[in-house]
Amino acid sequence: MSDDIGNELPDSVLSTVVREKAFTAMELTLMLRIAGFGVEHIWGGTAGNWGRRPLLMDEMELMVLARRDR
Repeated sequence: MSDDIGNELPDSVLSTVVREKAFTAMELTLMLRIAGFGVEHIWGGTAGNWGRRPLLMDEMELMVLARRDR
């Protein structure tokens, strides 16, 4: 068995394809507004180290607080 770039893998290694989609804070805000939500806050963070910190440009994860508009 080999990986996607041709490296041979031992028989005991299982592989799978994982596809991810990332969105910027601006894209998430737009999608939430289109869906009828108002974005109250966007914070930066990392799994296991969440807090209400300003979002930095190099954040890998973010947390959004949004409420459904009435």
